Formats: sequence, structure tokens, C-alpha cells
Amino acid sequence: MDLNNELSDEVDINPILEDEADGAGERNVGENAQARKKKEQQWRKWSEDVIPGMLEPYVALMRETDSLRDLSAARSRKLCSGCEGYSSLEVSCIYFEKIEKLVLCTYKEPALQLLTLGLFPCAPMRPTLAVDLNMLDFVRGLFLNTAPNVTAWAETLEGFLSTHKFKLKTRNTLRKHFGNALQWYTVLEDTKCLRLQEVINRI
Repeated sequence: MDLNNELSDEVDINPILEDEADGAGERNVGENAQARKKKEQQWRKWSEDVIPGMLEPYVALMRETDSLRDLSAARSRKLCSGCEGYSSLEVSCIYFEKIEKLVLCTYKEPALQLLTLGLFPCAPMRPTLAVDLNMLDFVRGLFLNTAPNVTAWAETLEGFLSTHKFKLKTRNTLRKHFGNALQWYTVLEDTKCLRLQEVINRI
């Protein structure tokens, strides 16, 4: 998903120019249909492929890092940044205190590569932004005790990082993509807990 390729919810229509308004309305319908189709495709990819594929590596990562308490070994892993015949993918990685650029080879699923580093992608196939698992875990817990407000959280974090000289390419990039990462991280965590409970029940 291209960070600069976001569909707007607003359409600028001049009511005086009826022909232009009609044309804009038709374009809006087409864009909405395209956006729905894109969301449906992404939902299927997340739910049918990515989350099931992440489950076992996620459990292994939790065991390796003592439930994310020590991610130093995971974050120091060296991944391939480009193989012959495969494209590379640049990802902005969001931490509490910094933003780092990472280049991945698409030979292996980017989502799984990011997970091994303690990161969660914002998109199922070609993510351009990933979020630290500890941050997602913190926000998930926060929203259990306060009214969920992804926009306020993302804008606060983006402002905080900006004061420390870390900036994303476009304004509101984090706000637009943080919600996706949080939603599907929550699905992954809930799926893990459900599977664990099923194992316990069989004992």
C-alpha cells in the first residue's frame, strides 16, 4: 500500500456547475466502490492468509522475548534486503522514541519478516509502515481503560517524534495507518489466546 495513495472521504463539488457536480458524483461513486473492493480484498488477505501464517511465529517470538520484555535479539536480526529477481520494499518502522527505515526483500512475506523483528505491518502485502509490538500492546491496553481514540494517539505520537527530529514523508501518515496495524494486531493476539484456551481445555 502506497502511503501517498489514500482515498479521501471528501469530494469538492461546486453546486453552481451542475455538469461538473454530476461528474464528480459519478467519480465519487466509482471511488467508493473501488475503496470497498480494496478493503474487502485486504480483509480476506489478513484474515485468511496473514493472521493464520503469523500465529506460530508470533507464539515463538513471545516465548523467545519473554512476552516482549526483551526484544533486543529480535531487533538485531539481519534480513535480506534484496535478492536477484525480487523487488525491495522500504518500510518506516515506528517506535516510542524513533522512526527507522528498513529495506526488505520481497522473496519472503514482508509481514512475517517484520514480525520476526518485533514489528507489525500496516498492510497485509506490501506495507510501507510498521509499528513496534510493544507500542501496539500498550495502546491496546490503554483503549481497554479509556475511550479509544486512534486519531488523538497517532497525532500525539507524530508530534512527539517530530520534536525529536523524526518525521514521516506526508502529514497524517501515522494516523491513517496506525489503526490498521492496531486492529489486526488485536486479532492476532485474540486468536493466540483463543488457541491457547483450546489447548488448555483439551488437557
